[in-house]
Amino acid sequence: MQGMTLVPQRMYINPSFIPDSKWHIGIPVLSSNHITLGYSGHAYSQLVRKDGNDSLFVDLQGALDKMGKTNYLTMNAKIDLLSFSFTVGPNKNNFIYFNSSLRISSRFTLPRQGLEFLWKGNAAFLGETIDLKKLNADASVYTEYGISYARKLLDKKLRVGITVKYLNGSANASTDNRGLSIFTDPNNFNITAQADFTARTSGFFNDIDNINPLNIAFSGNHGFAFNIGAHYMIDDKWEVAASANDLGMIFWKDNIKNYDLNDASFTYQGLDLVEFLTQPDSADVFNEFVDTLTSVFDIQENEDSYSTTLSSQIYISGAYNFTDKDRLGLDFYGEIFKTHFEPAVALNYTRKFGTIFHLSGSYMYNARSFANFGFGFALTLGPVQWYLAMDNVLAPIIPQHSQNAHFHSGLNFVVNYKDKGIKDRDGDGIEDKVDNCPDQFGLELYLGCPDTDLDSIPDHVDNCPTEAGPKLNGGCPWGDKDEDGLTDNIDECPEMAGPEENNGCPWGDIDGDGVTDNIDACPEVAGPPENDGCPWGDRDEDGILDNEDSCPDEAGPVENKGCPWGDRDGDGVLDNLDRCPDVPGPADNDGCPYQDSDGDGVIDLEDDCPRTPGPVENKGCPVIEKEEQEVLNTAFENLEFETGSDVIASSSYESLDGLSELLIKKPDYKLQISGHTDDVGSAESNLRLSEKRSKSVSKYLKNKGVNTDKFIVEWFGETQPAYPNDTKEGRSKNRRVEMEVVFE
Repeated sequence: MQGMTLVPQRMYINPSFIPDSKWHIGIPVLSSNHITLGYSGHAYSQLVRKDGNDSLFVDLQGALDKMGKTNYLTMNAKIDLLSFSFTVGPNKNNFIYFNSSLRISSRFTLPRQGLEFLWKGNAAFLGETIDLKKLNADASVYTEYGISYARKLLDKKLRVGITVKYLNGSANASTDNRGLSIFTDPNNFNITAQADFTARTSGFFNDIDNINPLNIAFSGNHGFAFNIGAHYMIDDKWEVAASANDLGMIFWKDNIKNYDLNDASFTYQGLDLVEFLTQPDSADVFNEFVDTLTSVFDIQENEDSYSTTLSSQIYISGAYNFTDKDRLGLDFYGEIFKTHFEPAVALNYTRKFGTIFHLSGSYMYNARSFANFGFGFALTLGPVQWYLAMDNVLAPIIPQHSQNAHFHSGLNFVVNYKDKGIKDRDGDGIEDKVDNCPDQFGLELYLGCPDTDLDSIPDHVDNCPTEAGPKLNGGCPWGDKDEDGLTDNIDECPEMAGPEENNGCPWGDIDGDGVTDNIDACPEVAGPPENDGCPWGDRDEDGILDNEDSCPDEAGPVENKGCPWGDRDGDGVLDNLDRCPDVPGPADNDGCPYQDSDGDGVIDLEDDCPRTPGPVENKGCPVIEKEEQEVLNTAFENLEFETGSDVIASSSYESLDGLSELLIKKPDYKLQISGHTDDVGSAESNLRLSEKRSKSVSKYLKNKGVNTDKFIVEWFGETQPAYPNDTKEGRSKNRRVEMEVVFE
């Protein structure tokens, strides 16, 4: 019923909802009859079902499975005994509504676990504590006298309202559950119940003959409550509203009967429910059980007055008006009962046919049920108005599948603003005398003038009535002459396209380097794009610009791309001078390590025999043993030739044979054979003779099995005398073939 603005009783939802009527008088008892039924646990069809033979059976377990942890049952009725309303003030800005209503309100919260205990028995809950603190009830009958006031503010965009209600209570039954639990001992199956619980009643009489109707209608049970609400039109399309209702309480003092259990505890051995229901003497068993409970629990009775708070409701809604006739709304509703909050949400659509007929449809989620399709209408024929609203049209058709039903209907006498006698030439629902545009269909927000482009500027003061635009620009949209995406009102260069971050102006290039200032790191000094518009520097001052310098922060020569020469092997010789840059070596060997070709630990530089290993003390050469040296010496000393020839004398054979055996035994030995002569005769003949004699020795040794690779054969003639040739003895010693073991 949210969108049916014809209905005065809509203000029961929100006291700021001012109806379309100037005034109304509700037909007594018929003006508003509102009934709500709801249960969030399960539908009837989920409890009573059909088996395969079409026979009905009670499916308690199936119903329990559908229930929530805490289930909410509500049954309410509100009947208006009398109601009327009217608007006051020159601009119809004030609305007053009075109602007197009979209200019947009952609400219950049922914990599922408690029902499971009754169905399954205590054996299913061994060692468990069943918390029944959510088990509560409240049922009241009272009369409500309310007066409501609503007012339009902020050029009629905002409407606020309040309802103040006096409540006169007739009867009440309620509970105060401070703690209620059941525990089954897993060892002996004993049931222990603990209760801190009060049941209160008011207005229930033991002697029906003594009932006085006046005592019911005007009891001593008094209370007060109020509703508050607000409704705001954001613009001519969007609206929001919120209200809180039944904020109050009733103080009960007539015909009070209270029953208290204060921290009571009782242990019982259990009751077989099936046996109890089937045995013929089950009534006696039950009576004994009740008597036991009464005596053990020590229920205290008193007649102390008490108070109950009303079950309050909150409404929050939003709506979009496609036109003046079509409205789509989303409503959130919540009801508060003690500590329980029960929510509902609905989507509704309303179509208005002038001030005669409103039609509404809705879909609602409520009571944990999704199958709620609503329907409503308001029909005004002359002064008589009939309205009807149902939140679940399926409830009367298939009640067994429904979990809630809301029914609200009534008859009123009304006078709407477009009733006969009111002048409204353009039919917009606004009287001509207050309509600034009486010949154009318009909106109340703009005093009857239209706003075609929906820019919140009425057409008659809008320079561009068909194009939405700001008030600052006379209702016209801002242009974009340079088409850069920024409207001219915020574009600092409306004639030149530019980016938003430069306020619509193109970026400049102060230094003319082709790099625009927004990305130029040096906007006032020319530089290449690859250096963000900055000139290349020379940070290490080595004469090589940073863009060409592989080491811009370390000075280095051009031939090394601006990097300093390194010393990879750390030998103190820079790599550019180091012949062995990856192997450390001394500077005097160009950075290379000295070699030790024969691996004898004596570097070649100091090794007299670099290719033949030998001890350090012998300068890297092998040591010739004394016996070996004697063989060499003997062969040298005994070597003789026939006079004037290269034929070896036979006296030399023995020593040469010993030498050949030594050379074969020592493969590392090389024999240097050097032929020499005196200076008698020509130098040429002497050279030839020294050659022949050297080769003769080589040939002899070869014939003895010595590898010729072992020989170094040389001849020098008379050029290298060992002694002066001026004596016979000297000349004799100069005629010689020297044999020396040498090593590489």
